[in-house]
Amino acid sequence: MTDPDAPRAMEGERPADAEALREMFWAGVLPRDAFDAALQELGQKRRWWRHCDLLLLVLGGGLLLAGVIFFIAFNWLAMDKMVKLGGLQVLVVSCAVGAWWRGIDRVEGRALLFAACLLVGVFLAAFGQVYQTGADAWELFRGWALLIACWVIVSRAPVHWLLLLAVTDAAITLYFDQVHFYRWESSLFVWLILAATQFLALAGFEYGSRRGYFRLPQIWPRWLLMPVLLFTLAAPTTILIFSDTYSALEVLLTPLGLAALMVGGYRFYRHVARDLFPLTCIGFCCAWIVTVLVFRGLDVFTHAGCGALVLVGLLVVGMLAFLVRWVRRLSVEMQQEQHG
Repeated sequence: MTDPDAPRAMEGERPADAEALREMFWAGVLPRDAFDAALQELGQKRRWWRHCDLLLLVLGGGLLLAGVIFFIAFNWLAMDKMVKLGGLQVLVVSCAVGAWWRGIDRVEGRALLFAACLLVGVFLAAFGQVYQTGADAWELFRGWALLIACWVIVSRAPVHWLLLLAVTDAAITLYFDQVHFYRWESSLFVWLILAATQFLALAGFEYGSRRGYFRLPQIWPRWLLMPVLLFTLAAPTTILIFSDTYSALEVLLTPLGLAALMVGGYRFYRHVARDLFPLTCIGFCCAWIVTVLVFRGLDVFTHAGCGALVLVGLLVVGMLAFLVRWVRRLSVEMQQEQHG
């Protein structure tokens, strides 16, 4: 006779097996077709309605937070200061308690904790308007980052870390703008500081993903961090190429940092992480730098005719065609390696 508890044991094991498969899929180890076949073998299917629920939850939460912010801004003069600050404090505490009650390892809990982190910034802005503390904007963002850092560490969710990174970037740019009077969009030093911050964030995300720090292994944060990191190094490199005066340290750090990032990123995402999107971003960055060098070498903007522009246009079309062919070849090679 069969054990009556055996089906229950099998049913109890299948969610764990499916969760392990999902972790392997989001880590880039398991191909999509193999992931679908394994789920079908376990008697489960990929439920796309869950993604719709998540999308609606995010949109609803974002609209609700926007409504709260605009309501306070529109009725600012008619509201008492205790209502302004007390109401925001109640919202922050309610979201934090709701996240703890629902569990920060669930989607609802993470959404509530994200709302609490955002409302902390709204509260600091309202506090500065009510009492006119005279603090600079960068101090507001610094306090915001410090106050939510504990929640972010405990949550172990990539979306909370990205929010903390955005607040930190704003604090850095405003600090150099308001304290040292650097125009961050034209200062190579500020660009390098931002690039170092994005690199630490990307390296921390990759290390945390491989060490199992995040509750749900996901790969989409690198799809945001890698383009931003490339931009923070490609932008100062472009400024440097078109500049007539620059220091030796800027020449040493900026182009060499970009070259090291592209070479190291290619080796990591080609042979270790095996992700095609960062490789595509690296290819686009190479095409951009070559285009800028051609613009500088031909001195396109000083020519009266359009022959140089036509030449640059043909070069861009050729590079994009080569990039598409290179990405397709990489995709085929990576699929063969996974199946092999």
